[in-house]
This record gives sequence, structure tokens and C-alpha cells, in this order.
Amino acid sequence: MIFTYEAFNNSGEKIVGTIDAERKEEVAGILYEQHLIVSKVNPVKSGGSIRVKADELIIFTRLLATAINASVPLTRALEITMEELAPSSPLRIIILSILHQLKVGKALSDSLYMYQNVFSELFVNMVRSGERSGKLGQALSEVLKYLTKRYELKKKISSALLYPGFVFGFAVIILGFFVSVIIPQFKESYSSFGGELPEFTAGLMAVADWFRANFVYLGIGVAGAVVFGRYYFRTDKGRLIYEKILFNLPVVGGLYKMDLISRFTRTLSVLLLNGITLVDALELVQGVVNNRVFEATILDAIHNLTQGKSFTASLKQNKYIPTILIQMAAMGEESGRLAQLMDNLSDFYEKEVDVAVEKLTSVLTPILIAFIGIIIGVIVIGLFLPIFNLSEMVK
Repeated sequence: MIFTYEAFNNSGEKIVGTIDAERKEEVAGILYEQHLIVSKVNPVKSGGSIRVKADELIIFTRLLATAINASVPLTRALEITMEELAPSSPLRIIILSILHQLKVGKALSDSLYMYQNVFSELFVNMVRSGERSGKLGQALSEVLKYLTKRYELKKKISSALLYPGFVFGFAVIILGFFVSVIIPQFKESYSSFGGELPEFTAGLMAVADWFRANFVYLGIGVAGAVVFGRYYFRTDKGRLIYEKILFNLPVVGGLYKMDLISRFTRTLSVLLLNGITLVDALELVQGVVNNRVFEATILDAIHNLTQGKSFTASLKQNKYIPTILIQMAAMGEESGRLAQLMDNLSDFYEKEVDVAVEKLTSVLTPILIAFIGIIIGVIVIGLFLPIFNLSEMVK
């Protein structure tokens, strides 16, 4: 059984780690022999309670693949991998559990399947394919390549959108400051003159008053809309509507579609290159793409293939699939090189996603800056307009 523990060494330094023992009482004895004083011991339940970051999973896969490719036995490879991880890493718990499962005769793929929230179906099935073919190291290397490319792509997208997000957040703060602080001060100053404000200024202050008076209700309304949207868009109908909206958005729609196709082709190529049949590969890809429109196309393709029909025919029925993907799929089916062509196409689309991200950033940033300038300009004009008519304001 796997336990996590907190202990202190002779120097008073706190140490956190994991240990495999039959009972909780044995943990203190084992650690005492290592000159550690135990403060806390908890059993670990395998499965859904453990969460692992994408970069940590990449490190685990790289270490394990390197050890296996160096002809290190699987058990020893896992032990070496665990030694290289941080003591507090949740992957140490998983490795201890896997080692325990291997001792009782389970396969590595079956042990990984126990942690479905950490290891995807793609990961598990690639490992299973490697076990059956005797090329586990090669299979892990392919998984590592896939995980690394997806992680790098996600980082590029999030990094590119960071600056526009900062600009938008700054705009909201500035507007809030004007509405809650600046405009009320100007209103108080002008009210002392006793004159009538210009219509533009009076309207601006009325809008500011309305926002201040209804701020709580607006917050509740926005929060309610977000909660409802998250719930509705998780339903089959709502998800389909959400995806169609994404497909048709300018700039963002193109980026979403290219990332989706990149994920589809990359996953399919990795599976096919490792000896998984096209039907089985498509069943796994269906869970990876996470898109109702593409999932329907994949299901249709699986049905066609089981009926002896063409894979390409199903792709043609999806209007969101670009012509180049259909042509490459057709050439791959005819030549028997579908895996290689899908791999080449995924490289192409990953580069296209990079370009699309840069375009999105270059479009969003000036629009947001112009938006801030216009809003602040309108507010400033409205606030200072009475000064030009000061003689009419003073009574």
C-alpha cells in the first residue's frame, strides 16, 4: 500500500515523500531507520484523486523512455525515474503503485489505466501497443514527442494571449477608477456652481451613477450568465452551438479550426505509426479532439471503414475540414502511407497555428488599445466640456 508522509531529520528540516508499506504502523519504523521523525502519515487511494501537471508528465515520460531505450529493465527504469522526481511529486505515488502492480503480475498499461485522469487513452494504448510489439521504448518516445508538441503549442497560444488579456484587464481597472472616483468628484465640483450641465456631460454622469448604483446586480448578472453558459455549453446541444460559433468567428475561428486539425492529424499519425489499426486509432482520436462536429465525422468514418468504404469519403462530408486534409487522406489511402502523410500535415498545421496566434495578437492588441483610448477620450471630453462654458455654469 502507498503512503505519503511528512517527517523531520536531525537538522529539523521538513521532508515530504511517499513510501510503500504493508500497514500504516510500519511507515514510522521504516523512516526511523532512516533517522527521520514522522509527523504525519496518510494512505493514498489510487485513481482520480491525483493530479499531475503537463510538464511533470513530460518529464516522467522522458525519463522512463530514456531508461527503457537504454535496455534498463522496466522495474529498475521506474525506480530510476522515481529517484529523479521531486520528493513531493504526485508521480512518485503513481510509480510506487505501478511497481506494486507489476509485482503482482499486471502489465504496465493496465497499471497506467488505473490513473485515467493522468494518463490519457492515447498514452495507455500506445504503451499497450509497445508492450505487444516489444517496442515499449519506441512507443514511449512517440508519446513523449506528442505530449511535448501539444504542450509547446498550448504555451505559445497562452503566452501570445497574455498581453491582450493584460490590456483588457487594465482597461477595466481604468474605467472602474473613472466611474467610482473621478466622475463623482467632478460631479460634486460642478454641482457647487448651480448651473445646468451640458447634455453630454449630464448623460455621462447619469451613466456613471447607474453603474455605481447597479454594480452589485451587474456582478450577479454576469456571474449568473457565466454559470449558466458553462452548464449549457456542456450539454450536447449547447456544445454543438458553441463549436459552430467558434468556427465562424473571425481570426479566432481560423485558429480554433487549425488547432483542432493539428490535434486530429498528430494523434492519428502517432497511433498509426505505432501499428494501431485505422479503426482503433479513430476511436481513440475521437476522445482526443473533443469536438462534436469532428466526432460525428470520425464515427461516420469508423462505420464506413467497417463496411469496406473509404475513410476519405467521410471527411468530404464535413464542411469544416480543409481540402488539403481530404487530398492528403486520399493519397495516403491509395499509397498506404496515411500515417506519414498525416504526420507531415500535423507539422504543417502546427506552424500555421503559430502564424495564426501571431496574427490574433497583432489584431487584438491595437483594437484593445484603441478601445481604451476612445473610452477615456469620451470621458475626458465629457468631464471638461463644462469648463469651456464656465460663464454659463456659474450663477
